[in-house]
Amino acid sequence: MIFFLLGINLQTAHAADGQADDSQISNIDSYSEFIAKVDSVLNRINLMDSSFYRIEKDFQRDLNDAMQFQYNGLSHYSSTTKTNTLDFLLRLGINQTYYWTRYGSGSTAFVDSLLGIRYFLSRDEVPAKAYPERFSQDGIHVYENPVAFPISFLVGKSAVLGTDVYTKNLFDIQNQLYYSLGGEADKQLLIPAKNPKTSLLNINTVKDEKGVLYAKIDGNNESEISWTIEIDNPNPLYLYLDTPDRTNDDTAEIYVDDVFIGKYLSVDRYGILPLGKFETGKSINVKLKMLQPNLKLNQAYFYYEDWDLLKNFSKKIQENAVTLSEVSGSHLSGNAVVNSDDQYLFFSIPYDDDWSVSIDAEAAEPIRIFDALMAVKISSGNHTIDLQYNPRGFHAGVFISILSLIILVAVAVWKKIQKSTNFQNQSDCSDTKYR
Repeated sequence: MIFFLLGINLQTAHAADGQADDSQISNIDSYSEFIAKVDSVLNRINLMDSSFYRIEKDFQRDLNDAMQFQYNGLSHYSSTTKTNTLDFLLRLGINQTYYWTRYGSGSTAFVDSLLGIRYFLSRDEVPAKAYPERFSQDGIHVYENPVAFPISFLVGKSAVLGTDVYTKNLFDIQNQLYYSLGGEADKQLLIPAKNPKTSLLNINTVKDEKGVLYAKIDGNNESEISWTIEIDNPNPLYLYLDTPDRTNDDTAEIYVDDVFIGKYLSVDRYGILPLGKFETGKSINVKLKMLQPNLKLNQAYFYYEDWDLLKNFSKKIQENAVTLSEVSGSHLSGNAVVNSDDQYLFFSIPYDDDWSVSIDAEAAEPIRIFDALMAVKISSGNHTIDLQYNPRGFHAGVFISILSLIILVAVAVWKKIQKSTNFQNQSDCSDTKYR
């Protein structure tokens, strides 16, 4: 499917981490009101933008809201989603645990753009991501990502040569993806903050080969890890905490200058966390409040995202976009103008053996890139592109279903004939008896 595969989740979503959560809607009236408000906002987006894009939001009724409202998104629960796709989302800094993927406040703007997230819905007037607001309706603010990439665009050979998406530093992974897709090789898109200073309150530490164990000294008092950062960059700042632990318990809360950002390191809260933009020359304090007796961390990463560099890169990507003429859940077609050889068509679509690709009506072989997404080799010239998703066993399943239906009808007709025959025989016997 064109959007990341979604399954039907019959369980309500976990409680949110400081972001709005509608999973505990208690009656049909509040449910209907929620559906009507979100539907109205989505319809308005569709009216003003008929192209292909993905949408995400920082509030939810269920992880599979995208199925409920029929939009293309990332948040989902499905036990059928391929492991490579889930791992890739995890390595991009999206909140992902087992089969649960929850966008929340998302990762970086680069990740949003790579995955084609053009619209972000929030209940906050000032979200951590500084996207411009497009409109507001019924308490829902719609922000537009002005640098979102198209679903398909041309890339060079470097994109298929292999990119390490399994290093510990998720920001390094994004820099490598940026370079692989044709970014400027002498510049970093994600830039580390300089020398964050760490301080501890009511905490002892023990180091081992798996990281640092932070343990509360006095369980009756608050325990905090704080980082002081001297802001020397006007761009958005992000946090990622590398931890070997995974738990369903609330583990920590994050504050920036004593303003609550959200719960972190709990349930599905392990990704990259946007902190916002800050004035250059200012000193900020990022505080982690421990909610459990112990917490194991490997490292804290603070990175800026070069917004101007991302805007220039997005412009380059747009110039090499495929012009789409038809898009559905299982079919995509369009045109590509290729000016040189050794080019590949990149698709922000999960790789799957059941995708068939044709270029100018001739079959082409899809390539798995970044261990999760899809590309196809293409020569110079003007080309028509067609993708079809045909699930393995679909035709056999249709045949079996039709055959089963024929057998069912035949059995029903046979039983009816038998019943009619038996009734006739009984009538004949009765007539004979009374003659």
